[in-house]
Amino acid sequence: MNTRMALYFLILLSFLYGQVDYATEIQPIFTNSCTSCHQYGNTSGGLNLTSYSGVMASSNSGTSVVPGDHANSLLWQRVNDGSMPGSNQPDLTADEINLIAQWIDEGALEVPAVEVDTPDVVINEFLAGSENCCGSDIFDGNNEDFVELYNYGTDLININGWGFSDTDGLITTVCTTNTIIAPGDFLVLWYTGDNNGFPEINEKLSKDGETIYIADADGNPIISYDFGPQTDDISYGRNPDGSDTWEYFSVPTPGESNVIENLPPGPFSLIYPENNDTLVIDLNNLNDSTVFSWEESVDPDGDSIQYIFQLYGGWGGMLGLEFDIIYNQTLDNTELSISNNFFSSTIINFYSEVNDGYFLQDLSSIPVWWSVFSSDGTDTYGEDASDDLGYNDNGFVVTVDLSGIDTTGTEDPEIVINEFLAANEICCISPDGNTEDFVELYNFGTDTININGWGFSDTNGQVATTAPDTNIAPEGFIVLWFTGDTTGFPEIDSKLSPDGETIYIADSDGNPIISYDFGPQTDDISYGRFPDGSESWTYFSSPTPGAPNIESLQLQNELIPKSFTVFPAYPNPFNPVTTLSYDIPNKGFVDVTVYDMMGRAIKNLVRSDQSYGYNSIKWNATNNQNQIVPAGVYIYKIEFGKLVVTRKMILLK
Repeated sequence: MNTRMALYFLILLSFLYGQVDYATEIQPIFTNSCTSCHQYGNTSGGLNLTSYSGVMASSNSGTSVVPGDHANSLLWQRVNDGSMPGSNQPDLTADEINLIAQWIDEGALEVPAVEVDTPDVVINEFLAGSENCCGSDIFDGNNEDFVELYNYGTDLININGWGFSDTDGLITTVCTTNTIIAPGDFLVLWYTGDNNGFPEINEKLSKDGETIYIADADGNPIISYDFGPQTDDISYGRNPDGSDTWEYFSVPTPGESNVIENLPPGPFSLIYPENNDTLVIDLNNLNDSTVFSWEESVDPDGDSIQYIFQLYGGWGGMLGLEFDIIYNQTLDNTELSISNNFFSSTIINFYSEVNDGYFLQDLSSIPVWWSVFSSDGTDTYGEDASDDLGYNDNGFVVTVDLSGIDTTGTEDPEIVINEFLAANEICCISPDGNTEDFVELYNFGTDTININGWGFSDTNGQVATTAPDTNIAPEGFIVLWFTGDTTGFPEIDSKLSPDGETIYIADSDGNPIISYDFGPQTDDISYGRFPDGSESWTYFSSPTPGAPNIESLQLQNELIPKSFTVFPAYPNPFNPVTTLSYDIPNKGFVDVTVYDMMGRAIKNLVRSDQSYGYNSIKWNATNNQNQIVPAGVYIYKIEFGKLVVTRKMILLK
């Protein structure tokens, strides 16, 4: 076995059987082989090998022993190369040389280090700024700093003889009795600065930061924890108990778990509308709002509360009445105002899609359920399955009367979107000098139209900007610049998306006039009507905001719609006229037919070849005999080649 292998073997044995002991293993080697030359009064080379202190002292040649590094220790180098021992003394054996190397690599200790078995205890929480908390019930109204210990192990821990202080390595208070910390249990040390005896510690913790020091009965350090500046009455501790995750606690818990069980928000009741109320929405209050309100839910933990408002529609399923959420919103306050216009549209849109419009046969009695539950971010109050609506005071049913929404005899103004651009890179220039998206309106009628109070946006049902007193003459144009700025009309505080969205316009009473959905657009290519105000749409390579549209023949093969698309009827619900529109990707035969809910054909609107692009047709609520049809839900079917799309629409009376 060579020297290196023997050394590795001895080091391995040291891990298995313990460290090298200087007094019993190293000093005898020096005494038997080296001290004849290296002793007091006769130190060859200035090296004395008769004692530990002499071995560790430097020789004339330099440092004899470098703890932890035998290769750079002169003593090992000399015995390894045979220059020591000198005179007629025999060389050290390989085992002796390797033992010296092992002793040096282990730190060249005089006494082998003793491994202390540290008990399974940690500082779990401490408070170093006790102004209004804690311990006043123990210390005659005085508040004191504390350190909480926690036994995270499985065995009992007796801390008899342990010492404590606020300075590393020093002991000011000792536990002199058998004091047991059970597994999973806590012990509180009160740093009062008084010499009253354990568990009071004769130190005060500094909120500017210092040390929590704990040693066992033999004086071995167990914990030396340095902390920084602290805040009055805010403790710092582990969560969960005994973990490595620390956090601050506004409510210190000396002697108790830091894991505070969350309590759910407190109970509350719905206020208005009350259960079984009837809400009437008609033309007189369509622009008003309905305010839903409820009591405050108080959280016992002081957590912030949010309320989740939900509006439900009901429909007949296989298991009876079932519910769908048709609107929801999260709020910080205890009331929600919903515009009657939006409220009625939401209800009609939902009920037109379920049970073949059954609930809309009588517009004076449409059921709607509303509920609210509170949440503290962890737990909730009042959140139940929709099947439990109305059974736990978390949901009320109200009847909505929409029979007064009768638009018979009203006419939409003779105005249309004539051209728009939703991807403006280098065209066109708005009044503020920037390239901006635009929407051009055109008056195709014979009367001047005043748009004072009209609202505009890029979202159906919402208004971002309102127009002042502004007229559009017959065959006149007005350009709306969708800049996204709040500069004021004709700039609109919305930006059109080149990926497609909605152009929404409402009159001064909030009634929708135009809600036009468009698909993806191309940079600097506008889309509009040609001729102006007609039903024929095309793309323009030279947009003309505020001027007549000019047909761009070169775009005919470039911007043909890529697919057959049917747009929602507009308006819907309607009375007495709605428009059905669609895109077709190439010239072909188109069939547009209206059916009742029994599947009977009511009106054939189109049966002819049509050119590619955008097409539309109006239906005036008459049948093939030109007779007025009754109110209700109708289906329109648009066929293009082998492609068929059906949609629903609602006729009001």
